Amino acid sequence: MKIDGGYHGTHEWGQVNAFFAPHRTAPARFAGVPEARLASGVTLSTAADVVAIPYNDLPVAAAVLRRLGEQVAAVIVEPVLGVGGGVPSAPGYLAGLRRLTRETGALLVLDECATLRLGPWQVKHGVVPDLTTHSKIVGGGLPLGVFGGREDVMALFDPSGSQPVYHASAFGGNSLSLAAGAAALDHFGADEIAHLDLLGHRLRAGLDAAAASVGVAGRSVGEGGLSYFHFGSTPPRDAADTARLREGRAELRSLLHLSLLHAGFLTAPHGLLCQHVPTSPESVDALVDTYGNVLDDLRPYIAVHHPELLEKDTVRTRRDAP
Repeated sequence: MKIDGGYHGTHEWGQVNAFFAPHRTAPARFAGVPEARLASGVTLSTAADVVAIPYNDLPVAAAVLRRLGEQVAAVIVEPVLGVGGGVPSAPGYLAGLRRLTRETGALLVLDECATLRLGPWQVKHGVVPDLTTHSKIVGGGLPLGVFGGREDVMALFDPSGSQPVYHASAFGGNSLSLAAGAAALDHFGADEIAHLDLLGHRLRAGLDAAAASVGVAGRSVGEGGLSYFHFGSTPPRDAADTARLREGRAELRSLLHLSLLHAGFLTAPHGLLCQHVPTSPESVDALVDTYGNVLDDLRPYIAVHHPELLEKDTVRTRRDAP
């Protein structure tokens, strides 16, 4: 089982109901879950091995787990839905999945490839999975993948065992990535994480205020140093919400991205805003000011193409960023 809109790499199972197009569809296994969406090149038979469930919906997760029982090998979930819109897990959601998977015997896998920089999540929130995945941050930003977990599960990979699971790769034991990762351990700890937490909170609060000040409906979401900005008055709760908020607004989002780039701020085209250890509060404030000014510049376009996003009776304030 995976989350609808969750991203876990480019292997075939991960490309079922991942948050991007193009895709083909296969019928939903049963009522209450979305249809299977497969990326181009993924065989239709893969849909028989994966069931996607909506994020932040424990009742559906419980119903599917209890219906499929021992057929479910594992449930993989991101503590913050990454490319699906930066949506944090709702309070109690991951703990609920932990309880349900223990009841049914499925493994709980936390994909912390993005959220390790936040704490990691399982340490900060006390939800201990059976397996965890990490990626480039463990390699100091260089290509690297890491997984680990319960001793009895990891014992399957012990090459001294009687029937070990074969595990090798072109990047296995990559010396350059491991050296960068070892160096990163000396420079990224609790103080740096606290710094990113403060910057992220400052950014999200600032973006919300900037959008309100120019009368454009928009909300920021995220956790720690990972943030997203969405057009609309209500933040998304899952990937389907994110898709609805983005529908018909590709050009608007592109104009926002290009305007920020022109002003000197490199952000991800899909909306991700990352802070890094060298980022200063002053840089965050400058981005917030620029965001507000860009939204103000886009008001005439929004008035024609997306009038539903304009707030009425707003006293607009323009702030010149350095």
